Amino acid sequence: MRHGGRFILLGVVGLVLLASAIWLSMAVGAVKGLVPPGSDELRIQALTTSQLRFSYQLGFGQDLSAVVADLSNQGWIIYDDGARVLWADQFDKNAMLLHFRRSSWFHLADQWLTLRRDTANPRVFTIEITQIITNRP
Repeated sequence: MRHGGRFILLGVVGLVLLASAIWLSMAVGAVKGLVPPGSDELRIQALTTSQLRFSYQLGFGQDLSAVVADLSNQGWIIYDDGARVLWADQFDKNAMLLHFRRSSWFHLADQWLTLRRDTANPRVFTIEITQIITNRP
């Protein structure tokens, strides 16, 4: 490989790393808006460049209804059984798993959010966010 090819390869690798770092920093910034005030034991894990997992424990006096209301206020839509959309006040209050979706970046990307409650301690939540570039006209 010639010197020019090496520089191009290094440039491409550098751009991929930079884009990944920007994507991850935006996702970590989004976590701040998804964790209710007063929560503790926050743990963040980047699974891929488009998927982030974090868990936290709700503060005292908070429950699943408050978390769902907060997500709904941020534009997340609850999905149950595929395309059936539920209103924020019509979900199963004892649910251990909820799915949400919203569009972002001028409808160029979809975000899917999975909210899981821990079976041993229902105040502990794990959230996975996946961002997908869409093919919309």
